[in-house]
Amino acid sequence: MYAFAASSAASSRRRSRWSWPRHYVGTVPAITRTRIAIHEYPWAPISANGPLLRAGRAVHPDRHLDHRRRAREQRRRGIADLVVLNTTGSEFWGFPRDEVHDPGDAHDRMLATTVSAQWRLREPAADWAAIFEAARLALLDAFTQPSKSLQQTLFGMGSAILGAVPGICEVRLALPNKHHFVVDMGAFGIANENEVYYAADRPYGLTRERCSPTTRRNAGIAWT
Repeated sequence: MYAFAASSAASSRRRSRWSWPRHYVGTVPAITRTRIAIHEYPWAPISANGPLLRAGRAVHPDRHLDHRRRAREQRRRGIADLVVLNTTGSEFWGFPRDEVHDPGDAHDRMLATTVSAQWRLREPAADWAAIFEAARLALLDAFTQPSKSLQQTLFGMGSAILGAVPGICEVRLALPNKHHFVVDMGAFGIANENEVYYAADRPYGLTRERCSPTTRRNAGIAWT
């Protein structure tokens, strides 16, 4: 495991570290496949004299695969632990009901989730830094749109990324529904007009989705 500190040479390090897979499959006959995974944690300066502060919670996972026998490279980029919350504009109603599942209709609720998204690049040599920023902005913009359900929002995120970044040929997302429930304060003689909520971690639903255009590069070993 390697830790990369921030410096003016950061961009050159990013370019050089992806030569590692090609180095191993190209110089060691016994190695036919390499897989390198790096998680990038963003940092921001606290002051001008050097101290750094971990900026937010989002993590940037990056994976590079190289298969010598198939003469193919694959790159996956993404974002994880991105916690987002929308206090209005979200609905959930019209769903199938049964004797054990009837949470009631919601026409204006809180929508919160922790985004885990990965996207596969058409070409490993693409400008992955620019692609990451464009994909992140498209994802966040899609989250701000009115929502009929978390499932709709998830599909909107994947579609927005594909529409904004032609260099991406496939997106996979996983979003847990982080429920926020209105607190019943009737026992205290207080009417809670959607002002006090509690965040529940159980139970919750986990929604997964894969989005891709009609034409895309074969995934090969990218997701294995």
